[in-house]
Amino acid sequence: MKNPETESSAVIGFGVRAHLASELHAEGDIEVYGTIEGDIRCQSLLVGSSGHISGSVIADSVEIKGHSASEITAGHILLRDGSEARGNIGYTTITVDAGATLNATLTRIEPTATTADAAIDDPGAQAATDE
Repeated sequence: MKNPETESSAVIGFGVRAHLASELHAEGDIEVYGTIEGDIRCQSLLVGSSGHISGSVIADSVEIKGHSASEITAGHILLRDGSEARGNIGYTTITVDAGATLNATLTRIEPTATTADAAIDDPGAQAATDE
């Protein structure tokens, strides 16, 4: 994650008791420790161990320590020990720690300059898939 004190883009955080049912677009990073039901587009997404995501996610990088029942499209995805990911996942690189639960359809995508930049500039943009 970027340091919000030195970077031009801010970190948006959602606490353990926070619940958002909406669409969220950010040019910076998002950290989730509560629940988000909706679409997320950002540079970097961290789902903390108490975090729950359902909806679609488009980001350059995604780190999951909590739970995701989403459609994820990201350059790099990291599933930490104790995390759970379900749904459809498009990735350039993916790392799954021992102890993570992965029950998803995986599709390798070609690397792009920045997945999230394209999504933020054109919310309807989809990453190309390599099937």
